[in-house]
Amino acid sequence: MMNFFAAAGLATCVSSVLFGIFSLIKGKKPLHKIWVAFNLVVALWGFSAFKFSTTLDQQRVFFWLYVGHVGVALIPILYIRFVIELLGISRPKALRLIYAVGAVFFTLNLLDFAGITKLFITHLRFVFNEFFVDSPTGPAYPFFVAFFFYLVGYAHWLAVREVRVAQGLRRV
Repeated sequence: MMNFFAAAGLATCVSSVLFGIFSLIKGKKPLHKIWVAFNLVVALWGFSAFKFSTTLDQQRVFFWLYVGHVGVALIPILYIRFVIELLGISRPKALRLIYAVGAVFFTLNLLDFAGITKLFITHLRFVFNEFFVDSPTGPAYPFFVAFFFYLVGYAHWLAVREVRVAQGLRRV
């Protein structure tokens, strides 16, 4: 029987792939391409969550956590990029900084996967008597979580700020 977390991961994967395919077929603008990329990395995370939460083999769990975090490392970057493109604003310096910081976390995940470091995903803990999660995390992971939530918050702040001044169809 599939646990709830695995089902949620699979549903996330399927719905994100469908959104991505729809955008790929219907959209031709750079905004649509960013949305496709965003949906693909969310789908990667969803599929990995399904895989790591349906196996008890710790080596496979680590593998799928690393694969999933390839997507997780890119999710906030593509999300902020999408919002900036959607709003039609220019933030080249901010985007360069975001890309650089994101590249650090992406690289840390790959270095952990290669067995060179243990700064991102380090340990496994069995939870809910059903599956393993990465806990406690490595010393760099809390910084990634802060980066993730900062970017999502910043994107929402930009959108709310735009809604306050926009009129007509743009406001909708």
